[in-house]
Amino acid sequence: MFDLNPVEMTKTILFAALTGACFTSIMYFFNITFGKVGSFLMLIFMVVQLAGSAGTYPVEISPSFVAKIHYYLPFTYTVNAFRSTICGGESIRQAVIVLIGLTIIFSILTILQFNHMARRKKQGKLVLLDWLEEKGVA
Repeated sequence: MFDLNPVEMTKTILFAALTGACFTSIMYFFNITFGKVGSFLMLIFMVVQLAGSAGTYPVEISPSFVAKIHYYLPFTYTVNAFRSTICGGESIRQAVIVLIGLTIIFSILTILQFNHMARRKKQGKLVLLDWLEEKGVA
């Protein structure tokens, strides 16, 4: 049987929770803003993340596009941090800061979007999600 014993079990579990919160906040923002289109955009985002994070293949053997986006992808920080907590290695401080920052930013954007949508609906105006649903896209 496969036995996973991370070098730093507590950090691995806490970082997994932070990763879940971060990507949930990003996904939730896109879904409430764009509906089904947001889900599709998140699918594309996740595929780009998988290709560009060096989680599957090293950046050095990937297309040049991957090397250009590598350091801008949240998955890059996630993969590096999990490698560190599972196998031991460098500090995960930078990854924690990036993911906390993204979680805060997208949570604030979600709150602002909810407030904007509520205000527009109260005024009887269409919001983007309503317009997309009207067009049969969302």
